[in-house]
Amino acid sequence: MEEHEKYSSDEITLKELILKIIEFKNEVFSKIYFVLLFCAICIGIALYLRFSAPDIYSAQLSYMLHESAVGGGNTAGFLGNFGFGGQSSSNLGKLVELSKSDKIIRSVLNDSTDINGKKDLLGNHIIEEYNFHNTQWSESKLGSEKFKFNGNSKFDTSIKTSSAYKSVIGRILGGKNYNPLITTTYNEETGILKTTANTINPELSIALATKLFVKLDSFYVKNTIEKEQLNLDILISKTDSLWTEIKNAEYVLASYKDNSLRLLRKTDQIKESQLSNKIRMLYAALGKATANLEVAEYALKHQTPFLQTIDIPYLPLSAVKGPLLKTIGISIVVGLFLSIFIIVFIKFFKDVMSET
Repeated sequence: MEEHEKYSSDEITLKELILKIIEFKNEVFSKIYFVLLFCAICIGIALYLRFSAPDIYSAQLSYMLHESAVGGGNTAGFLGNFGFGGQSSSNLGKLVELSKSDKIIRSVLNDSTDINGKKDLLGNHIIEEYNFHNTQWSESKLGSEKFKFNGNSKFDTSIKTSSAYKSVIGRILGGKNYNPLITTTYNEETGILKTTANTINPELSIALATKLFVKLDSFYVKNTIEKEQLNLDILISKTDSLWTEIKNAEYVLASYKDNSLRLLRKTDQIKESQLSNKIRMLYAALGKATANLEVAEYALKHQTPFLQTIDIPYLPLSAVKGPLLKTIGISIVVGLFLSIFIIVFIKFFKDVMSET
């Protein structure tokens, strides 16, 4: 019985709960000036961060993937091995993943471009614009030695160069401390891909988006038709070889006729017949090879995918900032939540301490 009474005394009734909520509400309203002041401070901090942050310039490049529908055979098997076959949405997803791959981004960093009237590797432009030497690399040899990429950097496997690549690529892809400098997305319904670069320099944004598109297009096409291109090269080589054999055989036959005293001997006639038969067989083989070559060229032409641009970014670009009213609205909500939480917590703490 005593345990039941003790348990009941510790429970809070609905009436007490309502009275407690009203008490907390009155406490908040009694501190309304604190709430307003706290909201004003939050708005001030948000506006300071908004206007003191460097302007961001967004360059968006949209494009579509055009590829022939491959019904089967060697080409379909080849595409399946490389992961480029199947549904279009799957290929779009692979393009997005390729755009974030180390191989593609490294090739972008090693491409040169003009920014602010200065021609240099794109990787060095990013290092300069984002002041890597005094920020990310300030405590390493990369910063003290003012490291920059050069034409041989892509062949350099040293730890220093690899660290530089890893750092710059990490900045491009973003992470916990940074937003990505470039992203690629796609719409499943329309099949349209969009590569968007967001940097502090409008020329850098355009260069980054454009170079990534070019490298992505080149890599995708090359890997998709690699086997077909190899087969075509073999057929071209075979056709050229047959032409060379025919010319040599015809030259030998002509020379033999000139030196055979008008073919008075039977052995000379046999030799001429053998050469003539060889030439006929070579021409027959050349005909088949030429036909195969034409088929291979046609197939390659109609099976080669390509990325067709829709909208290309160009100067001038406008700085991208969030709506001012949205910034203020979010600041007010945060200020209200934090100030009310502080007031309620202090009130609750005082009540507990007074009871004890």
